[in-house]
This record gives sequence, C-alpha cells and structure tokens, in this order.
Amino acid sequence: QPNSTLIGHRVYIEMNQEASMTRANRRFATALLLLLAGAAATPAQAQLSGDGYLFKQPTAVFSVFGGWALPRASGDVFDFVSDELTLSSGDFGAVTGGLDVAVRITPRLDLTFGFDASASREQSEYREWLGADDLPIIQDTEFSRRSLTAGLRLHLLPRGKAVSQLVWVPAAFSPWVGGGAGLTWYRFEQQGEFVDYETFDIFEDQFISDGNGPMAYLSGGVDVSLAPSWIMTLQGRYSWASSEMDRDWIGFDNIDLAGLQATVGFGFRF
Repeated sequence: QPNSTLIGHRVYIEMNQEASMTRANRRFATALLLLLAGAAATPAQAQLSGDGYLFKQPTAVFSVFGGWALPRASGDVFDFVSDELTLSSGDFGAVTGGLDVAVRITPRLDLTFGFDASASREQSEYREWLGADDLPIIQDTEFSRRSLTAGLRLHLLPRGKAVSQLVWVPAAFSPWVGGGAGLTWYRFEQQGEFVDYETFDIFEDQFISDGNGPMAYLSGGVDVSLAPSWIMTLQGRYSWASSEMDRDWIGFDNIDLAGLQATVGFGFRF
C-alpha cells in the first residue's frame, strides 16, 4: 500500500507547483497589460505633443498670397490706348500679392480683412504712325491697383472636429465662398512719345491719372491643411470697381477697375 506520508508530500508539491504557475501567469498577465498600456500611451503622448492636431480650435488665420490679376480693361481709356497703340486688354495682366486675416465668428463663418496690390508695365507704339525717321513712336504704359477689403467667408464643410476640450483635429480640406466690399486705389500713367493730332507733331510727355473708388467682390476657394497650424489656400476672386479719370485725362469716362484674380496663399492658424 502506498505510504500516506509520501502521497501527502506529492500533493503538497503539486499544489505548490500550481500556485507557482498561477503566480507566474499573473505576473505574465500583469507584464502584458503594462506593455500594452505603454504601447497605447506612446501614440497618445505623441498626439498630445501637437502632432496631428491642435490643443484648441483656432480663432483666426493669417495668410500671405500671390498670383495673377487680370483687369477687365474696358471703357474709354482702355479702348483709346488699344485702338491707337499696340496694346490689348491682356497686356494689363500682372502679378499680384497681398495678405489677409480671417477671424472666426462661428464654426463655419469668418470675418475677413485683406490688402492686395498689382502693377503692369508694357511698352507700345502707334499702330498707324511712324516718326519722321520712319521709326516707331514708342511709349510705356503703367497701370497699378491697390485694394483694402472687408468681407465674410462661409465654409461649406466643417473645418475640423473637436475630439475633446483640449484636442481639435483640422479637416484635410475646406471649400468656402465669400464676398465683401472695400476701397481701390489706382494709377494710370503713360510716358514717351506721342502724336499731336492737330499739327501731327511728335512730342515727348507724361500723362497721369490717379484716384480711388469703392469696390465689391465675390470669391471662392479651398483651404488645404499642410500641418495642424499651416494651410494652403487656393482662391479666385472677381471684383467690381471704377473711379474718375483726372489730371491729364479730362473728358474720359470713369476708368474700369474690375477684374479677376487667382492666387495661392499660405496661412498660419492661431
């Protein structure tokens, strides 16, 4: 018959082994949970560093932009220089640049303020006239515009999502439409040789007109997120404006200051 002492000793050993295995399993489970918690905490800490989103919803965006401005170039003065000189409406297109600030009013509506400027300079000659030396009669024409504007911008899709009170995730892109009003300053200048249509003499001179007038505009575009705080804005804008001709251009109708503008901008959210 088996020795009862031996049997009891074996039972004791087996129980200790089971207890040791249970403790080992617990230690393994605890280590596994700690490892998983550490792995989960790593991206959370990286996200809290600002990589991928911001700690708060931005209240404003400051942007600088550049692009191309194409004036409509219609009316008396443009018809005159296009008929008499080798100029066309496309010759008044110019590089444009400026800055704007968009202040958030509601989650989708901004109040905007902007400034932009453009200037073209083109050499021309008379279409039907030559000088006494049979050389072209040449002049330079410069047309510049500057505008200050204020308006509203409506975002058609959400610009981002608040995950919590401390985390705001920007959308990849946000299309918008806008409109507003402002003031436009202009300068129209010609310098060089001209024909006196009464005596047919050729003379050198400079003709200048400058002034300002109210303007209105409609615009549309899309904001593209480059980073949590940085965006790229593609924008198209059409503006309407005019002003009186003065000084050396008496007798001409108001100068047309309307035109199209296409720009690319880079902005900082704050």
